[in-house]
Amino acid sequence: MKTLRIIGIAIGSSVWAASCIATVGLIGLVIIVNLVSYAISPESYAEEYRDKLPNDAEETQEHIVDLFPDWDYYLKAKITKEEFDKFVKDLELTHNPIRGEATIPIKGPDWWNPKLKGLTYSRIYKDKQDITWGYASAVYEDGYVYLFVRKI
Repeated sequence: MKTLRIIGIAIGSSVWAASCIATVGLIGLVIIVNLVSYAISPESYAEEYRDKLPNDAEETQEHIVDLFPDWDYYLKAKITKEEFDKFVKDLELTHNPIRGEATIPIKGPDWWNPKLKGLTYSRIYKDKQDITWGYASAVYEDGYVYLFVRKI
């Protein structure tokens, strides 16, 4: 009888230890998943674009459409033409001869109202295998920069 009690205690201790290890492992996995998902989230990319705006940008508005794994990012801000020129240079956007909805959508959030009459600047993003994963386009109109980014 004493042997059975010792075996029961040993089994109980083993189960308890295994459940503790599993719980700690699960917590660690949740933390890692959250860190990785933030690193590839649209919010982390939005921060990169927002940080390129001048400090004195006014009327800044942003909107993210997250259709995981794809997303669209809209940014509108009031800046000067000189600040726009620096903004597109910092983002490595180049003049795009294609105008219109091909690179910047006409429809978007309520405040999104580009007329698409200005020069469009764009950049195509590719990975190391030369596979396109997204693009960014910007236009300057009536004192505002309109930036659209699509991750595909």
